[in-house]
Amino acid sequence: MTDANWNEEPAPKRRRLPPWLWFCGGGCLIVLILGAIVIKAGFDHVKDWNEPEAQLPALRAVLPFDELPPETRFEFAIRFPMDWYIFQDTRGFVLFFFVAQGGDGEELRRTVLNPGFKGMGMGRRQNAEAAELTVQGREVRGLRFEQQRGSGNGGGEAEGPSIVLEVSPEGGSAVVLVQITRGGSGGAVTDDEVQALLAPFHVGPDR
Repeated sequence: MTDANWNEEPAPKRRRLPPWLWFCGGGCLIVLILGAIVIKAGFDHVKDWNEPEAQLPALRAVLPFDELPPETRFEFAIRFPMDWYIFQDTRGFVLFFFVAQGGDGEELRRTVLNPGFKGMGMGRRQNAEAAELTVQGREVRGLRFEQQRGSGNGGGEAEGPSIVLEVSPEGGSAVVLVQITRGGSGGAVTDDEVQALLAPFHVGPDR
């Protein structure tokens, strides 16, 4: 071995990426992949929210109803965090059906039947008072109030005199509430109008 070779320092070894960096990189990649899968699944789930053939069977399963009259048109559903079905009626109304299964039913009652309820793009309620009326031979209770304009799909275009009632099928496991809002500045939603708008839905025994 020559002096030159003796004094020559060995070339440093190329260091591999530390294991934690591989772990982080792999973990981040997994998160990105999972995120892409969730987004894709979510898109596949929501893209048919405005399709009556895809959404109305779920509502009919908890609240049976007959063929809707030509005045009442299904707009779309929101299926998270609770089921929310929106109908437009050419007689000047918007109908919102709120549905919760099992233990979520009490939470639905506490929120949607609360005079201060304001959620999912809907505006505030004003001048709320208790409501009680007979629909199809059944006593139902809820609130009358003035719905203020909100923002977002479904709630944003609905403002005016409103009534919300619990119409859960007797003996069923689901809680079903319906809000009827008269668009514009007309008078209060009358009992007769509630009867007419809910006629296709199996609310009570006298149909």
